[in-house]
Amino acid sequence: LDKDSRSWELYGYIEGQVKNMMSSLRAVSELQNPAIRERHWQQLMAETH
Repeated sequence: LDKDSRSWELYGYIEGQVKNMMSSLRAVSELQNPAIRERHWQQLMAETH
């Protein structure tokens, strides 16, 4: 895209959504770590519920 498109409100919105998705995907990927134990899952569920 050209530089002018970066000034569009829609461009900023979509860019933010993509950055949020990338952050979420990184977090989900890290949850696959075999070092995560049952107690970690319990703590995660308690804090996000």
